[in-house]
Amino acid sequence: MRDITKQPPTGIAGLACLATVAIIHYATEPLLSHLLVWWGTLLIYLAAPIAAAFAILFQSSWRRDLPRAKRILVVGIWSCIIFIGLVFAVGLALFIFLLFVSGPPSTSHIPNEFGFERFHW
Repeated sequence: MRDITKQPPTGIAGLACLATVAIIHYATEPLLSHLLVWWGTLLIYLAAPIAAAFAILFQSSWRRDLPRAKRILVVGIWSCIIFIGLVFAVGLALFIFLLFVSGPPSTSHIPNEFGFERFHW
């Protein structure tokens, strides 16, 4: 049987990333809208979810056998991977949702000279 304490809590860290983005958007949007530089808002939206995932992964019992500096590096890389995966998953879910809500295009925007035909539902 596999030891569950040695596995990374990536699912919980992913949920923490998603919750952090939602909390930042709804709780601090009035404050961030007064921020005059666009990169400051972007930095907050990028750093906070990665920091939440890092805190969960670092406090877990995963990879305690590594030296401290190497463990910080591994957990930091995994936090970034979790955040990037979450961004792609949410983007794909939104794309699929919008595809089913809006339906297929009524006219083909691809010229027929390339051999493409209109997709029929």
